[in-house]
Amino acid sequence: LFESLLLFLDFFSREVMLHKLLSAASSGNLKTVQQMYMQEGEITFDNLGHALALAAEEDHLETVKWLVTEAFATETEVATALHSAALGGAFKTVKWLIEERGASATTRLTKRHPTTLHSAAQ
Repeated sequence: LFESLLLFLDFFSREVMLHKLLSAASSGNLKTVQQMYMQEGEITFDNLGHALALAAEEDHLETVKWLVTEAFATETEVATALHSAALGGAFKTVKWLIEERGASATTRLTKRHPTTLHSAAQ
């Protein structure tokens, strides 16, 4: 029973951390994102990818820049961020990702997804 309680508390703690990270990213709270990134072992690369997409969609360019350059976003995460930014109408972020990071508006996230350009036009 005690082990089960510890496992539950560990899971709950990670979920709270994830919620805090995603909330900070979607509101453009770069300081909180940075602080959470610096905490060892709690934030995974998948979580950072989700945070990047949320920050991009909301056009929080400084948070996007930091996540891309300092948190070492992968090419796929940058493409996902571009797609999210285009869908959210986040012009500054779209412009920066294309011009400064070389993201392509004609890349498909998967074969079934439309290109970012097609999604933005809809």
